[in-house]
Amino acid sequence: MKTTFCKLISLLMLSAFTAGAQLTVEEITTDSINLFAENKETFKSSKLAMSATVLLPGLGHQYLGRSNSALAYLSMDLLAFFGAVFCEQYSRKLQSEAKGYAGLYASVQNSKKDGRFWQMVGAFNSMKEYNEAVRLNRMIDDEYNDESFHWYWMDESYRDEYNEIRNNSHKFHTATAFFIGAMVLNRVVSFVDIRAKTRHKGIKFTPSVSSNLQSSGISVTASF
Repeated sequence: MKTTFCKLISLLMLSAFTAGAQLTVEEITTDSINLFAENKETFKSSKLAMSATVLLPGLGHQYLGRSNSALAYLSMDLLAFFGAVFCEQYSRKLQSEAKGYAGLYASVQNSKKDGRFWQMVGAFNSMKEYNEAVRLNRMIDDEYNDESFHWYWMDESYRDEYNEIRNNSHKFHTATAFFIGAMVLNRVVSFVDIRAKTRHKGIKFTPSVSSNLQSSGISVTASF
């Protein structure tokens, strides 16, 4: 009887142990952390990703396996780059056109002259008028006495057109600086985005690009 009882107890313990071995733990999550989720970036170097994204925005995200973010950052950088190249080239083209226009309608010899000279060409109708203004202000050293600096506008409307071309050139040159600034900002945002994601911060950057690549943007959300 005693032997049978011991066998029964042993059988119950074995059953309990076997049942316990078959128990499974359901996935437990909190509001922001999955305690049992695998960290896919365990073997990814955050420093390498941040360095890569400074070199080329999107490269670090691609390294971390975030293809959508990589495409968005890369697209914005390319748009800014080509925008800067286009604006600078067009600015120089307009600047060259302005000089040619002055040569055609003000008889300016388009030789090597500094930016101040071209500015004065737009400010005065002739070299004589400019020199008179300089003498009145007792700035004799700024006079143009060399005939190679001679200019005379056939009509004031031509001078206005010349100034308009120059102003447009300056606008495109300013736009070039804007696009360069956008490239720098894109790198900063991309760097901060990777730093935040790899260190599990509560800040999330979500870059997006329209389907026709005509517009792009970045939304920032924070969780506390």
